[in-house]
Amino acid sequence: MADLFDYAGARDDADALLADFGQAVKLRRNTNSGTDWEPTQTVTDFETIAAIVNLPRWYPATVANSDILRTDRLAYVSMGPLNSAGVVPTTFDSLVDAAGTVYRIIDAKPIYPAGLPVIYILQLRT
Repeated sequence: MADLFDYAGARDDADALLADFGQAVKLRRNTNSGTDWEPTQTVTDFETIAAIVNLPRWYPATVANSDILRTDRLAYVSMGPLNSAGVVPTTFDSLVDAAGTVYRIIDAKPIYPAGLPVIYILQLRT
């Protein structure tokens, strides 16, 4: 029998690489509460680390019937800080980079090999 792969170690490695080469970002979540007549909106920021990169030139051609713009970005987001806070990024959230640019999350894909969360890949749009 082959040895099992250490996905927890892979998550630690991914977090370490993002800490070295990424930037501090905030996952911003707006929560609505109150009545329909007197709504209250609360903004909560969750700090994490991410590497935000341009989409490769070939990326839009590989996704048929997709909603991808040339100006979209990809973010590789550290799972560790968000997982410990119990937060999973959704398309209703936004990401704020270190320079203060706010990106809408168009698509959020968690990478879960063997059921262990390792990293999030987010499609972003300004």
